[in-house]
Amino acid sequence: TIVEQSPAPIQQLSSFQDRLEVLRDSGDSSLASFSTFLKNGLSREALVTLDAIRNGIKAYVKGFAGDIALSNDGWRQYGKYNENEQFDFYPSLFINPIGEQLKLQEMLCHSQLFVEYVNRKERDSKETAELSKSDIGRFIATFVYFHWRRRKRIKSKA
Repeated sequence: TIVEQSPAPIQQLSSFQDRLEVLRDSGDSSLASFSTFLKNGLSREALVTLDAIRNGIKAYVKGFAGDIALSNDGWRQYGKYNENEQFDFYPSLFINPIGEQLKLQEMLCHSQLFVEYVNRKERDSKETAELSKSDIGRFIATFVYFHWRRRKRIKSKA
Protein backbone atom coordinates (compact mmCIF):
# COMPACT_ATOMS: atom_id res chain seq x y z
CA THR A 1 0.00 0.00 0.00
CA ILE A 2 0.99 3.63 -0.28
CA VAL A 3 1.34 3.98 3.49
CA GLU A 4 3.81 1.09 3.66
CA GLN A 5 5.99 2.75 1.00
CA SER A 6 5.68 6.23 2.46
CA PRO A 7 8.19 8.04 4.62
CA ALA A 8 8.47 7.27 8.32
CA PRO A 9 6.06 10.00 9.53
CA ILE A 10 3.18 8.50 7.56
CA GLN A 11 4.02 5.04 8.86
CA GLN A 12 4.12 6.52 12.35
CA LEU A 13 0.67 8.05 11.85
CA SER A 14 -0.61 4.69 10.64
CA SER A 15 0.76 3.12 13.81
CA PHE A 16 -0.98 5.80 15.88
CA GLN A 17 -4.21 5.08 14.04
CA ASP A 18 -3.88 1.40 14.94
CA ARG A 19 -3.32 2.33 18.60
CA LEU A 20 -6.39 4.58 18.57
CA GLU A 21 -8.50 1.82 17.06
CA VAL A 22 -7.37 -0.60 19.78
CA LEU A 23 -8.24 1.97 22.44
CA ARG A 24 -11.58 2.70 20.80
CA ASP A 25 -12.47 -0.98 20.59
CA SER A 26 -11.62 -1.68 24.22
CA GLY A 27 -14.81 -1.51 26.26
CA ASP A 28 -13.57 0.82 28.99
CA SER A 29 -12.03 3.45 26.72
CA SER A 30 -13.36 6.98 26.85
CA LEU A 31 -12.63 7.21 23.12
CA ALA A 32 -15.51 4.83 22.45
CA SER A 33 -18.18 6.98 24.07
CA PHE A 34 -18.52 10.74 24.34
CA SER A 35 -20.58 10.47 27.53
CA THR A 36 -17.87 8.28 29.10
CA PHE A 37 -15.31 10.87 28.06
CA LEU A 38 -17.34 13.65 29.70
CA LYS A 39 -17.72 11.64 32.92
CA ASN A 40 -14.21 10.20 33.26
CA GLY A 41 -11.97 12.16 30.92
CA LEU A 42 -9.25 10.41 28.97
CA SER A 43 -7.61 7.24 30.20
CA ARG A 44 -3.86 7.35 30.75
CA GLU A 45 -3.29 5.22 27.63
CA ALA A 46 -5.47 7.46 25.47
CA LEU A 47 -3.78 10.58 26.83
CA VAL A 48 -0.32 9.20 26.10
CA THR A 49 -1.39 8.12 22.60
CA LEU A 50 -3.00 11.46 21.77
CA ASP A 51 0.04 13.32 23.11
CA ALA A 52 2.34 11.16 20.96
CA ILE A 53 0.14 11.86 17.93
CA ARG A 54 0.23 15.60 18.62
CA ASN A 55 4.02 15.57 19.01
CA GLY A 56 4.46 13.44 15.88
CA ILE A 57 2.34 15.76 13.77
CA LYS A 58 4.07 18.83 15.23
CA ALA A 59 7.53 17.41 14.43
CA TYR A 60 6.47 16.44 10.91
CA VAL A 61 4.97 19.85 10.14
CA LYS A 62 7.99 21.59 11.65
CA GLY A 63 10.29 19.54 9.41
CA PHE A 64 8.00 19.92 6.42
CA ALA A 65 7.66 23.69 6.81
CA GLY A 66 11.42 24.27 6.77
CA ASP A 67 12.34 27.94 7.14
CA ILE A 68 8.75 28.88 7.88
CA ALA A 69 8.88 26.89 11.12
CA LEU A 70 12.44 27.79 12.06
CA SER A 71 11.95 31.51 12.52
CA ASN A 72 9.11 33.92 13.09
CA ASP A 73 9.87 35.72 9.82
CA GLY A 74 10.65 32.64 7.69
CA TRP A 75 7.31 32.93 5.89
CA ARG A 76 8.27 36.30 4.35
CA GLN A 77 10.55 34.77 1.71
CA TYR A 78 7.71 32.74 0.20
CA GLY A 79 5.41 35.51 -0.88
CA LYS A 80 4.81 39.24 -0.98
CA TYR A 81 2.27 41.82 0.07
CA ASN A 82 -0.29 42.84 -2.52
CA GLU A 83 -1.73 46.32 -3.10
CA ASN A 84 -4.27 45.72 -0.27
CA GLU A 85 -1.41 45.07 2.17
CA GLN A 86 -2.38 41.40 2.46
CA PHE A 87 0.30 38.74 2.25
CA ASP A 88 0.07 36.44 -0.77
CA PHE A 89 1.81 33.10 -0.24
CA TYR A 90 3.31 31.58 -3.39
CA PRO A 91 3.65 27.82 -2.94
CA SER A 92 6.06 27.61 -5.88
CA LEU A 93 8.58 29.75 -3.98
CA PHE A 94 8.45 27.15 -1.22
CA ILE A 95 8.29 24.00 -3.36
CA ASN A 96 10.80 24.79 -6.14
CA PRO A 97 13.92 24.82 -3.91
CA ILE A 98 12.79 21.53 -2.35
CA GLY A 99 12.39 20.04 -5.83
CA GLU A 100 15.86 21.22 -6.82
CA GLN A 101 17.32 19.73 -3.65
CA LEU A 102 15.58 16.43 -4.42
CA LYS A 103 17.06 16.44 -7.95
CA LEU A 104 20.53 17.02 -6.49
CA GLN A 105 20.05 14.21 -3.96
CA GLU A 106 18.90 11.89 -6.74
CA MET A 107 21.99 12.68 -8.82
CA LEU A 108 24.29 12.22 -5.83
CA CYS A 109 22.68 8.90 -4.90
CA HIS A 110 23.61 7.53 -8.32
CA SER A 111 27.22 8.68 -8.02
CA GLN A 112 30.09 6.35 -7.15
CA LEU A 113 31.00 8.65 -4.27
CA PHE A 114 27.65 8.11 -2.58
CA VAL A 115 27.67 4.36 -3.26
CA GLU A 116 31.08 4.17 -1.59
CA TYR A 117 29.75 6.22 1.34
CA VAL A 118 26.89 3.73 1.83
CA ASN A 119 29.33 0.81 1.57
CA ARG A 120 31.59 2.40 4.19
CA LYS A 121 28.61 2.91 6.52
CA GLU A 122 27.72 -0.77 6.05
CA ARG A 123 31.28 -1.87 6.87
CA ASP A 124 31.40 0.40 9.93
CA SER A 125 28.09 -0.98 11.13
CA LYS A 126 29.28 -4.58 10.75
CA GLU A 127 32.55 -3.81 12.53
CA THR A 128 30.67 -2.20 15.40
CA ALA A 129 28.38 -5.22 15.68
CA GLU A 130 31.36 -7.61 15.67
CA LEU A 131 33.17 -5.57 18.30
CA SER A 132 30.16 -5.53 20.56
CA LYS A 133 29.78 -9.30 20.15
CA SER A 134 33.43 -9.87 21.01
CA ASP A 135 33.14 -7.54 24.02
CA ILE A 136 30.13 -9.47 25.25
CA GLY A 137 31.93 -12.76 24.70
CA ARG A 138 34.98 -11.49 26.56
CA PHE A 139 32.79 -10.29 29.44
CA ILE A 140 31.00 -13.65 29.69
CA ALA A 141 34.29 -15.57 29.56
CA THR A 142 35.82 -13.36 32.28
CA PHE A 143 32.71 -13.65 34.44
CA VAL A 144 32.56 -17.45 34.13
CA TYR A 145 36.31 -17.82 34.71
CA PHE A 146 36.20 -15.61 37.83
CA HIS A 147 33.31 -17.55 39.37
CA TRP A 148 34.84 -20.93 38.41
CA ARG A 149 38.15 -20.01 40.09
CA ARG A 150 36.33 -18.69 43.14
CA ARG A 151 34.36 -21.93 43.55
CA LYS A 152 37.50 -23.94 43.00
CA ARG A 153 39.29 -22.02 45.80
CA ILE A 154 36.33 -22.40 48.16
CA LYS A 155 36.22 -26.17 47.52
CA SER A 156 39.98 -26.53 48.04
CA LYS A 157 39.76 -24.73 51.42
CA ALA A 158 36.93 -26.97 52.58
